[in-house]
Formats: sequence, structure tokens, C-alpha cells
Amino acid sequence: MTASNLPTNAAEASQRGMTVRWSQFSSDLAFGQLPGELVEVIKGLLLDTLGTAMAASTLGDCCVEVAKMVRLHPGAPEATLLGHGDRVSALSAAFGNGAFAHALNFDALGRAGGHVGVAAVVSPLVIAERQRGVNGRELIASIAVAAELNARLAAALAAAGVDADEKFLSGQLLGYMAAAAGAGRVLRFTPERMASVIGLALMQTAGTRQVSFEGGPAKAIYGGFANQGAVLSVLLAEQGIDARCEAIEGLAGIYRLFYGGRYDPGVLADGLGEQFYALDTVFKPWATSGVVHRFIRASQQLRNTHRIQCGDIVRIRLLASLRDKAWLEPAAERRRPGNAATAANSIFFGVAKTLANGSVALADFTPAGLAQPDVLALTALTDYELTNDAAAVEVTLRSGEVLKATMGTEPLRLGFDDLAAKFRECARHAARPVAPSALEQTIEYVADLDKLPDVAVLPALLSAR
Repeated sequence: MTASNLPTNAAEASQRGMTVRWSQFSSDLAFGQLPGELVEVIKGLLLDTLGTAMAASTLGDCCVEVAKMVRLHPGAPEATLLGHGDRVSALSAAFGNGAFAHALNFDALGRAGGHVGVAAVVSPLVIAERQRGVNGRELIASIAVAAELNARLAAALAAAGVDADEKFLSGQLLGYMAAAAGAGRVLRFTPERMASVIGLALMQTAGTRQVSFEGGPAKAIYGGFANQGAVLSVLLAEQGIDARCEAIEGLAGIYRLFYGGRYDPGVLADGLGEQFYALDTVFKPWATSGVVHRFIRASQQLRNTHRIQCGDIVRIRLLASLRDKAWLEPAAERRRPGNAATAANSIFFGVAKTLANGSVALADFTPAGLAQPDVLALTALTDYELTNDAAAVEVTLRSGEVLKATMGTEPLRLGFDDLAAKFRECARHAARPVAPSALEQTIEYVADLDKLPDVAVLPALLSAR
């Protein structure tokens, strides 16, 4: 830390040392410190992320191209490209698996934002596979480090009233440091070396939303950049590169650089190692943005309660908050999404699919699913209003009757059995078919992850035919 970065006032002084605290926490956290409930969340997070990555290997936008690139430049055989089974370099696996893990927008969320699945699982697993001999307890602790940092980075913004996604893909931007810290924990880096890992991650951090604003499919693969950056940070720090700096709280640290210095430092620091924000991880039942989930649930309520048929609907009106605007505009693209990434971020699409089919399935993001005629007919009948009132879905029938469902904010809770069912469904879409026996063995190993002597067996099983 240089003299030019000395604190200028009491408020700034209170934030000093945040990166040092996180480096110490990331280095020291042990399996025995984790509450049993969090251990179960981490197991679910691992299984869920393996599944979403395998499904995206064929269904995710740009994922076929990512796999082709990785397989053309495999490097040393250090880790597994999920869904394909190829052994490639750690950097290539981190990019490919990171891209796959989020590409369907099906990975787990933090309660206050951030994509915990893609940020917490991919890089630690890649480094563990490269290292060999890493047991399940060590992987659990490493994923917990990444999940906790990711969850708190996002929650600190939410607590300060910051819209983390106004200009940035927060799932990518906040993922670099979290993934890097988790991967560094696998190698049991000292606090000093962990601080370098976090500093090196900051040097690479990016995440513009411009491609998302314009409906580009490449938005789907942003998890690849964060995880490749994380693994590169670990590999550089492993060689002794010193990048220690105030990566979180500094003048050009992550919050000042991207968010004007607006964040709640107490959220980052208070109860660290005793209270775990990662306990509030939210697992997704549908492959859409979490914002769309509330509208899907309201649409299900309307359809199931009133037995609505598509032909009976003459108008759909969405009442949404200002924070939902990006999932409604540009309206023409959101009504008729041209790719899976745009569809996953469209409230129009989620509502219409649910009213037409009863739910949203993985097949809805295939070319045929995107072109479903009665769904496109419904999106054409849909308008919206941005309001400060409670969000709702309102349907007008040919009879003139107006039906309305106001939505709550509490997410659905998925248990391990639910996640196992989701994992099986996701695995059906893997580019390289996996034997049913291998899938069941994977589920069993993850359920007893704290007893597993070497976690490298998991990607190996998913490479079996």
C-alpha cells in the first residue's frame, strides 16, 4: 500500500484494510468452521453448476463455438471441459466451463444479486482437478470462500442502494475476485499470496452490459472471462508475482472504479467467518434471469387458478418496477428474442411461455422453442407499465374479464432432491452423453462430498460414456 493512498478522512479510514481482511479470511477458512447448513448449500451449488454447464454445452448461445475454440487450443491436459469430456489446460477449462455454467442463465444467484454458481464453483474445481488429491472438505471450504465473497460483494452494493447491473454485468464483474479467492484457497495460499491473487483479479476485471443492451448472444458466455481471469491470477501468484493492493477499497479498487465508491463496508466486514451470506443462495427452477422468475410464478398462478387458454387472451399487461426495465426493453427484441440469451432476459418471453405451456423448459431456448407460434402471438399482445406499485401480471380475456396476479418476492426453495432432478435433466443435453449410472454415482458423491478423498473423480465420471 503506497503513501499516496493514505486515507483522507475518518470514513475512508474505516474502510482501510478490507482487502487484507478478505485475504486473511480466504486463506484461513477451514471446513470445520462452516455451519452444517452451509455445507449442504455448497453441495447443492456444486451439483447445480455441473448440471447447468453440461446442458449449455449444446443449448447455450455461443457455447458450440467456445467448445470448438477450446478444443482447437487444448494445451496441457490438466482439467475437464464439462459436457464434452476433453482434457484441456486449466486456463482453457476455466474459460469453457465458466462460459457454459452461466450460458443458460440457469446457475444459482445470491439473494442480493451476483451469480454465485458460476463465480464460486468453476475455478476451484478446475484448480482442484489440476492439483489432484484435493479432498471434498477442501473443495467445500474453497467454494465457500468464493461464494461468500461473491455474495457479500453484491450485497454491499444492494445495501447502498446501487443498481449493480445498470451498466455492468455484475455476474461477470464481481466474479473475478470471488473465483480467484476460491481457487487460491484450493492451493492453501498464504494471506499475502491471496492478496496478490485478488489484486491480479482486479487487474483483469471487466463486464460491460453493452452487448446485452443490444441483444447480442455473446452475453451468455461472460462467465468464461471471469473464471479464466481467476485461474490466470492463481497461476501467476503461484509463480510469486506480487500484486498486493487495496483491490476492494482503494482509489481505483473495484467499488470506486465501477460504482463511484458507493457500497456498504459493514456488509463486507461484519461477522466475517461467523455469519455467512452464502446461506441465502437461490437455486433457479427455470433457465431465465431471476427477475423473470417472479413473473413466471404469477403467470403460473393465473393459468392454474383460472385454466386460461391462449385463444382466450386478448391482452397481457405487465406491471413492473423501474429496476425491471432492462428485462422489458428494447421491447421489440424482448417480445421476439432472436437467441436464448435474449429470451432468458425477457419478461415477455417468460410470461408468454408460462401462459401457453404452464412453465419454462430448457427446450424453450432451442430455435424451435424460440419460434413457438402461440407464444409469439401472446408476446405481441403484451404491453407494460413501469410503476412504483407491486409488480403484477394482468390478463384480459375475450369475455372482458380481467385477471390479475400480484407477485411476491420470496424465491422458490429447491432442496438437494430437486437439484438432483434438475441435474439429471440438464445432463441429458450434454454434448457427450453420460451413462445413467455415472450420473447417479456423481449425485451420490456430491451428497457425501465431505467424505470424498479426491474430487477429480467428479469430472472424470461425467466424461464416462
